[in-house]
Amino acid sequence: MATIKYFIRSGAKKKLLPVYLRLYEGRSVDIWVKTPVLVNPTDWSNKTGNFKQRQELTEEEIKTGNNLDELRKVIISEMGKTYQRDRNWLQSILNNFYNPAPKAKDDTLTEYLQT
Repeated sequence: MATIKYFIRSGAKKKLLPVYLRLYEGRSVDIWVKTPVLVNPTDWSNKTGNFKQRQELTEEEIKTGNNLDELRKVIISEMGKTYQRDRNWLQSILNNFYNPAPKAKDDTLTEYLQT
């Protein structure tokens, strides 16, 4: 069974740090990549892989946490489609998640003639 964890890698407390994603599955797969998500290290818990539990999370922290949960679901879904699991594969999933390709517009003959 695959495990996906999020963590930060620095002891700096005064600046925003990137969140890293680690995917491991047994002994054969152990990959980590840097995500474009930046967090304040005083608000992040490496133990839980999410924001620290406080009275109130900001709207941005809630949105970021939800995005990370959604990314986890996308990765697990993509794992079922292929056996190739390497850094490039994981990086491409991250790129597609945070920078999705624009959807192609359905061109019909009428639309083409009107332009």
